[in-house]
Amino acid sequence: MKYLILFISINAFSQPIPHKGKYFVYWGYNRSAYPSSNISFHGPGYDFTLNKVTASDAPTTFDGFETYFNPSLFSIPQFNLHAGYFIKDNLSVSIGWDHMKYVVDDFQNSHITGNILGQVSNPGFAVNPRYVGNFSNSPIVINPTDFVDYEHTDGFNFAAVELDHYATLWRAGKTNLQLDWVNGVGIGVVVPRSDVRLFTVGQNNFWNLAGAGASIK
Repeated sequence: MKYLILFISINAFSQPIPHKGKYFVYWGYNRSAYPSSNISFHGPGYDFTLNKVTASDAPTTFDGFETYFNPSLFSIPQFNLHAGYFIKDNLSVSIGWDHMKYVVDDFQNSHITGNILGQVSNPGFAVNPRYVGNFSNSPIVINPTDFVDYEHTDGFNFAAVELDHYATLWRAGKTNLQLDWVNGVGIGVVVPRSDVRLFTVGQNNFWNLAGAGASIK
């Protein structure tokens, strides 16, 4: 699965200068967009790939204190949490947890390459005959009710270490209010919790280490 994370932010800091030696924490919410992906499935009785699969994020409808400002439900919306330390006045290092969501678009048209038998898995169960056969870039509809239902909605998470540079654009006289331009890079690991149903059978899996990633801010 391919993805790109791009954050563009301008932050106003109400803290005195210099920053060196100071700690900070910030919290925010995000929207995400994903390029198409090729997703492969392997198991007893099946080995196939769905090509150019599209997916969307799943933002929680803003409801104020019911979810977004409720400390017990903070992990439900798509959020960004970072904590860091200024090693110089204009340079900080931070650790972050970016919580996104990835949902394969239902009933989209795709193409399939591979094979599916009439009995799959162990113990075996019957597959809808419409999905049985050998395929070579054959058209298919991703039906979540009896074929593939695939999402990371309990977390398509990116845990990273970031290095950020700050350039002051404006400061209100000798006050502690200023406007900074922030840019940086990060590197980390992808920690999703995948909810997958294949031929109606599956589960909401536990969090797992699924790969590495990089970010540009």
